[in-house]
Amino acid sequence: MPGPKKSNPSHEFFQYDENSKKSKCLITDCNEQIAGGVSNLERHLKRKHKGVFEDVQEKKQKQNDAQDDRDETKKTILKVEIDSGVILKSCIELVTVNGRPFSYLDDSGFCKLLAPLLAALPEKLAISAESVRDQLHSHAAGVRAVLKKEIANKMLGVKINCCTRCQRQIFGVNTQLAHLPTRKLPSYCFHFPGSFQYLSPGDR
Repeated sequence: MPGPKKSNPSHEFFQYDENSKKSKCLITDCNEQIAGGVSNLERHLKRKHKGVFEDVQEKKQKQNDAQDDRDETKKTILKVEIDSGVILKSCIELVTVNGRPFSYLDDSGFCKLLAPLLAALPEKLAISAESVRDQLHSHAAGVRAVLKKEIANKMLGVKINCCTRCQRQIFGVNTQLAHLPTRKLPSYCFHFPGSFQYLSPGDR
């Protein structure tokens, strides 16, 4: 039967004997034989050698603190190639393409998920419902510019739908190039009050 493991600092004051299966106390004028595991060794120190017992407890605490530090450093470090533009566009997509409310951007879980990315950026970027709402106007202007360029001097087929749902007024616009009947331009759905939402082909 193997002797007790040496990880506990109390083992420094005992010598394990394979024949007797006991641990002999090495403290001067003691030599008591202790059977059992580390809990019995500590019980002996507490009863017979209080000063040594207190030192052992202090060493154990330091060992635990060191282990906690090692566990902390074992966290996986991920290398992600991303920039502020991608993060901002993704947040805009969340409230437009995915149709999520702006309040999602202020949710604690989303903020905790985003915090490491924002902290790693070389430039400062603030993401919140308010900041993304402000950026949405310039994003919408970019969408309008793309559409304007693509449909300039071309004949279009335009379909417009209006409806009210869940106390929201919805205005939908679908366009198609007349000379390319299979070529559909992006469809957009405007909510009042609120923002526009891109509709994928399956949503049209």
